[in-house]
Amino acid sequence: MNVYGCENDNKSVIVFDKDLKFMKRIKLKTIQVNFDTQTYSIKLYEDNMYVMFGKYPPFHLQIFSLEGELVRCLIEKSEIGWSYFFLIDQLGNIIIADWVGNQIKIFSNKGEVLHTISSDMLPEDQEFYHPNGVAIDKQNRIIVAHRNKKYNLLAF
Repeated sequence: MNVYGCENDNKSVIVFDKDLKFMKRIKLKTIQVNFDTQTYSIKLYEDNMYVMFGKYPPFHLQIFSLEGELVRCLIEKSEIGWSYFFLIDQLGNIIIADWVGNQIKIFSNKGEVLHTISSDMLPEDQEFYHPNGVAIDKQNRIIVAHRNKKYNLLAF
């Protein structure tokens, strides 16, 4: 199993083997990333790399082949606020924590918005405070980590 990581300044992905020995650098070939844009987060899914880009909001998500060729832009800039981290569930849906918007967005594997969960939809004592991480537990609930050492469990 290889380890993949984002290299912000070079808009590339670096690959290490299981012993963390450097293997290669994959330069991401895209015309949609401007000079100021950085790579923030990467997930591998079905032989593709899903890469979150941005420097300041709005961010966007693109899909690349394992060789770095752009497959398609999955989620356009207007759909995502300030988001560093995301995950892909068992169905291929993309779950994104929007740090500034205080919301969680769930997209289909085609980039369509399926759900938006914002703080104003939650009880006052469970509102998001700059959510910055998401995970899924064994019961398929979304775990949302946010500031002030808080987290939420969301079930769908």
